[in-house]
Amino acid sequence: IARQVLTESLALSVFAGLLAIAIAFAGVWLVDLTATAYVNPRNGFAPSVLPRLDEIAIDPPVLAFVALLSVVTGVLFGLLPALRLSKYGDRGHTSAAQLSTLVRNSRLGHVLAAVQLACAMALLIGAGLLVGSFLRLTGIDPGFDARGVLSFELVVPGDSTAQRKLEVAETLVARLEAHPRVTRVGFADLPPFTGWIRTSVLLIPEGKTGFEMRDEIRGKRTQTRQMSPGYLPALGARLVAGEWPDERAGAAPAVLVSRPYADAYFPDGKAVGASMTVLGITVPDSVVTIAGVVDDFHLRNLEQAAERVVFVDPRQALTLPRMSDRDFLTVDVSSIAFAARTTGDPTSIIADLRAIARDIDPRLAIDAAVPMERVVSGLTTRPRFYAAILTTFGAIAGFIAVIGLYGVLSYVVSQRTKELGLRMALGARRGAVLKLVLRQGALVVGIGVVCGIAGAAALTRYLAGMLYGLTALDPAVYALAAMAFTAAAMLAVYVPARRATTIDPLSALRYE
Repeated sequence: IARQVLTESLALSVFAGLLAIAIAFAGVWLVDLTATAYVNPRNGFAPSVLPRLDEIAIDPPVLAFVALLSVVTGVLFGLLPALRLSKYGDRGHTSAAQLSTLVRNSRLGHVLAAVQLACAMALLIGAGLLVGSFLRLTGIDPGFDARGVLSFELVVPGDSTAQRKLEVAETLVARLEAHPRVTRVGFADLPPFTGWIRTSVLLIPEGKTGFEMRDEIRGKRTQTRQMSPGYLPALGARLVAGEWPDERAGAAPAVLVSRPYADAYFPDGKAVGASMTVLGITVPDSVVTIAGVVDDFHLRNLEQAAERVVFVDPRQALTLPRMSDRDFLTVDVSSIAFAARTTGDPTSIIADLRAIARDIDPRLAIDAAVPMERVVSGLTTRPRFYAAILTTFGAIAGFIAVIGLYGVLSYVVSQRTKELGLRMALGARRGAVLKLVLRQGALVVGIGVVCGIAGAAALTRYLAGMLYGLTALDPAVYALAAMAFTAAAMLAVYVPARRATTIDPLSALRYE
């Protein structure tokens, strides 16, 4: 009998080990899928979420260790019940000592099931927080329509003058506007989501002074970006008031501002048409007009609120008084960011784009050419990876816990067959037997869920830095995870409880 039990246990563990190896290969594929290199708009493809991602694989020594562990597990956990069975006598009933052992084993099973439930509950809450944070992050509107937009950079010779760089950029814009698959194109000092702040020209709203704006600039709450007239329309930015500067033929120099900027300095809603001065000096060459207000626009990342931004035409910026020549896009950088809106696949114009650049100047080069949709998607690579990994672990742990609870209660019901049959023979109703077993399982589930919530409250504070729009103690996530997990666990409880009501009293009385 001991040999038979040991053989069955070993067979189960070997099968489980083979299944685990298959899951491991799938896990490597999942890691490779969710942790692939994300797009950095300034440097093309940035490093992957995990270092040396291409070297992550099923390692033969680790595989051998898992195989050995499967065999040892089967032997160890098969040997214990086998030894217990070998001590049973030849009589057709169990002794008091053996009955006491069964009771202790039952209690131990309940404790282990509760521990499994608590651990799985904590993991599922953590996964719920990360998934909720990821969904909130992906739901943020970046302030423009990235579909059909190609983001790229024009690398110019380092010895080019500011005027030469502008001429080259404008020539490329003119050539691309004639391309049959390009509907709008423009250039800027920095593409979105670089994480950098630029204040090349200090423009001050009407009625403000340079001293009043100093704290704004130092606090990095306001910045200036140089963008050609076609850049924001090419990105798909939305104008909520006014008009685009290039539509104001013959008008005075004008700029665009973001909605947060307009709300901060023109709360009366009269930003369009208002005057701004450079460095607070009111001379004819320093006064510009606000032509329009752009909808909330994220320049650094999605997590931070939309910035207060003033958008200045680079050509116009050359004529304005400025803080320092080195603050200008056209002087201190060797590449210029472009955005081109296309009618089809954005990558289909890359070959033509490189040919046009070489035709303008053989020393020009195109770099970091990627669809803007990939740039926006790349911003959520890390939270997507963390959410996927923890959700996978939580789901596996939850499945194991539910199966463990089902196994423990099935074992308890099988051991109480005679008792339950006797109860029904003496008049107990099947509903009462069902409640008896359900109450026992519900107690284990309740303890596991409560302990899991307490454990999650203590551990999820380490996830606070990865969350967006949620706190580590978000009540909605805790409640949803608790209800879903309790429902799954109680289903595992109900199955053996329902089986207990089908016991035939006469057969139970003849048991053993």
